Amino acid sequence: MRKLLGKMVSTDLTIEVVGEANNGEDCLAKVQETRPDVVLLDLMMPGMDGLACLHEARTRKLDTVFLVVSSHAKANAPITLEALRLGALDFVTKPQATPSATPIHLELLAKLRAAHEVKLERHGAGTPLDDDAESAHQPLPLEVTELAEAPGDSLPEPAEVIEVGDLEPRRGIDTSGTLTIIGGSSGCLQVLPACLDGLPDHLRGAIVLVLKLPAFLADQLPAQFAARCPVPILMATAGAVLEPERIYVAPGGPEDLLLEADPGGPPRFRLVETAATGEIAPCIDTFMTSAAAVLGARCRGVLVSGTGVDGIDGLRAILDSGGQTAAQDHDSALAPQLPQAADSAGVVQKVVTPVEMADLFR
Repeated sequence: MRKLLGKMVSTDLTIEVVGEANNGEDCLAKVQETRPDVVLLDLMMPGMDGLACLHEARTRKLDTVFLVVSSHAKANAPITLEALRLGALDFVTKPQATPSATPIHLELLAKLRAAHEVKLERHGAGTPLDDDAESAHQPLPLEVTELAEAPGDSLPEPAEVIEVGDLEPRRGIDTSGTLTIIGGSSGCLQVLPACLDGLPDHLRGAIVLVLKLPAFLADQLPAQFAARCPVPILMATAGAVLEPERIYVAPGGPEDLLLEADPGGPPRFRLVETAATGEIAPCIDTFMTSAAAVLGARCRGVLVSGTGVDGIDGLRAILDSGGQTAAQDHDSALAPQLPQAADSAGVVQKVVTPVEMADLFR
């Protein structure tokens, strides 16, 4: 599998493979020796596995970006969430078929380029690589770790998802409070623990998390974070009423989440086919813009770690409607491109740390 991945990335002449490793211990040694920009890391390996490797890399403060490449990335969402929480920037699901089957080729190259942009941004190296720019022809060192699965390793069972319908609607509660929308992509899961741990027992309004994650990961978030969250956290489903003192997770997959007014009561969620070409749903701009149109000045938008520009137009719509905006600070964001781009666009009123985000809800 390492040879196959090496052939895939070598088709891009701007990428250089500088080494291979057999397991986590070997990986850490090779990282310190070759100092790569990006490491492709399996999760299930003999000896030190991928999760332990990520934890140790963070402890040693190794200056590299990790991309998980594992057959368990999709089959077992909790272990993937844990890898992302421990510092992996993103993941690619390893193909189970023969080496001739390479469905992940283009996805792998795209995520390698995004990971390199993150590395450049961390060091203030200027704008991301452009295919037409001279800098695009500079090599991108890459380290690939072994992708063979260790026999006999057991994986945690996927957690059950809490649906909105599992909780009875509260009666007699004012639904006119503020709605805070937190949007992000790469590295967004790292900011959630610090933010959720600091939430008060009673929110001022509601929170909607619009995170650009595939469905199998987004579906796990309510159960994964329920233990550390003092208020109910649930999936936003089509037709569900937006209620205060709750946190909603926008579902991943092929549909975007909207908020629409209901003449007979509080706003409701709606799911529509995504209009963005080549983008991972849900679209942050789409939900923020719809919420701003419904709630006006009672809408707040926060952009956290991520790449790209999805969310900037959403913050602008919230500002235009009289709402408030914020973005995660550069130093705490694993991928600071998105919040920094929003700040540069002039649509951010306040830059906050993850702990300060929790204070917004007191």
